[in-house]
Amino acid sequence: MFAQPATVLTEKENWLREVLFAGWAGGDHREAWNDLLSSIDSLAVEAATAMRIQLAHGPELPEDRLVEHVAATLDEIIHHLESGHSLGLMTKLRHRNWHELIELCRVEGHVPQTIDEFRALRAVARLQESRTRFGGRWRRTVESLGGPQVGALGNSPERAAQGYAAEIRNRLEWRTAVWEALINELRAAAFRWDAWLATHPPVSGDHGELARVQRAASEGLADIVEAQAALIRQTELSTALQSQRTYLAGFPESEAASVLLGAQDAWNTEEYEAACIRYPLGIAREIRTCSSRVGACSSSARETTRCCRAAGRCSRSVEVAPMVARARAACISFDDGLARAT
Repeated sequence: MFAQPATVLTEKENWLREVLFAGWAGGDHREAWNDLLSSIDSLAVEAATAMRIQLAHGPELPEDRLVEHVAATLDEIIHHLESGHSLGLMTKLRHRNWHELIELCRVEGHVPQTIDEFRALRAVARLQESRTRFGGRWRRTVESLGGPQVGALGNSPERAAQGYAAEIRNRLEWRTAVWEALINELRAAAFRWDAWLATHPPVSGDHGELARVQRAASEGLADIVEAQAALIRQTELSTALQSQRTYLAGFPESEAASVLLGAQDAWNTEEYEAACIRYPLGIAREIRTCSSRVGACSSSARETTRCCRAAGRCSRSVEVAPMVARARAACISFDDGLARAT
């Protein structure tokens, strides 16, 4: 129940362990990674839009200009055109830098002229800006913790980043989606998890709390849970057996019922099965199911005893889990029955 989920707490990669810790701690720790996820999503949308524009117009920006300067100048030109003005002699005199940039840009191989062509150029420039900003955030958030380098994400970093986004989300949500559900099951079974965790001392390190929780979930907890589950199963089977015994006792004159009842009381599954085969089919059909119950109860008792004894080795479990105290006491009553069953 807990062994596999607890392995997540031993995450080997430092940057993913930091994500797990952020999800565990919550607050701004978590929001910092949510901001990265939002930037991945928004960049992916922007890149898809820009791709459609590029395929439609084929915009080309000058390579020897800073993209932020190019984008700012294109904003000015587009605002000028959207205001109903044109690019003529006056703009050449008052905005020489506009025309210098226009001469260096190309749309489908020619100098841009229409507002849609300038918008296509701006979309490409803004995408380059966004990818540059995203690269900086990735370096600070992921690469600085030993995660994948931004250069390894490729020319379209949002694509590879979307793959890592799934891993980030899983770890951010792991505590609420997986761990808390398991702890609530324990509490529902009367196990005092908070008291049990308190018996484990703090662990040093940046992610010490994760290590402490993992240790608490690993040391004896599985035995305690198995013991309780075995007790519940044993109770269910004992109730079924008692019901079957009452049924068989209702046929005092029946040799078949007498043999079956004796086999059940002796926990002799082989004799019970043989009686089901030996006696008339009608009787066997009615009461054959008891054979499987006898065998299952014997198996459950063995498992309960094994788990109880293992749980008993954890002295702290008695203090924090009343159900384990009951499990250990039940082991004593099972010994006699097990001796007969084995």
